[in-house]
Amino acid sequence: MKNIFHRGHYLTFCLLKQLEVHASANGKGVFSIEDIQPNEMILQFGGPIFSGAEIPYLAEPENDYFLQIDEDFYLGPSGELDDYINHSCDPNAGLVFADGLLGLKAIRMIPARSEVTYDYSTSMDGFWGEMTCNCGASICRQKIINFLELPERIQQHYIELNVVPEYLTGKWHSNVFDLCLATMLDPVVRLPKL
Repeated sequence: MKNIFHRGHYLTFCLLKQLEVHASANGKGVFSIEDIQPNEMILQFGGPIFSGAEIPYLAEPENDYFLQIDEDFYLGPSGELDDYINHSCDPNAGLVFADGLLGLKAIRMIPARSEVTYDYSTSMDGFWGEMTCNCGASICRQKIINFLELPERIQQHYIELNVVPEYLTGKWHSNVFDLCLATMLDPVVRLPKL
């Protein structure tokens, strides 16, 4: 895969739907002012691009506004409302990677006055731990982990929605292939249910 993000570049924030920041269950959150239909683009993320080695040490992990956008590249905070989009294990939006831009689209109807959320795990790879999840969704996993550590049925769901970047879908297909090969070579190995 050709890397389309480059260290030192800056992505420009662009608001495509009417949104506002205000208090949420997790501090601040982004809320829709208008109804947003499934597959409608909501915004384009902005901020400086850093390599993994350049990410500053974070004394306060709850203020980590860095978003992994490629194998070893991260989008830093823009200072705009895209910094306040919270995680949910049952999100109503998902990331879209296209032509060197990073957007957020609705994956289901988002009624006006609803918080806009996405699953942080859909872009995470190589994160050295896990974060506690406080999303409050009925299907909350209680933790935010790397995409490839999610249950396979959840991985498949996000891939079908086209909200997982190519640097992770390629690894996902390799993992599925390895599981299939292991099953053929060792009949005791069982594939997980989707």
